[in-house]
Formats: sequence, structure tokens, C-alpha cells
Amino acid sequence: MNPIRKGILAIIHWIHGAPTQRAYEQVQKAVWLRARIHAEREFHDVMQGFYTEQALSINPDQDWWGFAAAKQKQFDHQQEWLIEARRMEAASAKVRAATERLNQLREASE
Repeated sequence: MNPIRKGILAIIHWIHGAPTQRAYEQVQKAVWLRARIHAEREFHDVMQGFYTEQALSINPDQDWWGFAAAKQKQFDHQQEWLIEARRMEAASAKVRAATERLNQLREASE
């Protein structure tokens, strides 16, 4: 094949493939972010359970300071879990949108 024609075809392929590649990279980023948020949410769920067990094992009449600290940490992790749950919903929506965009670009290029 003629080297000039080969170069022109490579440029055309690059121009048409670049939006699809960017869309694919956006899907990868969105999935990675969702996985990271999921890991954070799981961490806060486990820690909330740990501090719940710790608070249940403390007699508030004998160690009110330790009981209050455990309950506060339990509450903090519950609140963080709720925040991460909302972030997870947003990240899942972003993954769906990025995947839809990628599918549209793939269908348009066929």
C-alpha cells in the first residue's frame, strides 16, 4: 500500500477512533471511582458494626466515657456510610451515562 495513503488512513482512523477511546477511558474512570467509593462504604459499614459491638460490651454505668466514645464513633461511621451511599448512587449514574455514551459512539461508527 502507498505510504501516503496508509498515513491518511491512519489519520482518519485516529480521528474517528479518538472519541470512542475517550469514552472508553471515561467508562474506566467511572467504574474505578465507583469501586473506590464502594470500598469506602464497606469500610464504614464494618467499622460501624465494630463500634456497635464495642458499645454493647461496655457497661455505661461503669465506663460512661468509653461508652460515649464508642457510640460517637459508631454514629460517625453511620453518617459516613450514608454519605458514601449517596456518592455511590451518583457514581453508578455516571457509569451508566458513560457506558451509554460509549455504546452510542460504537453504534454510530458501525
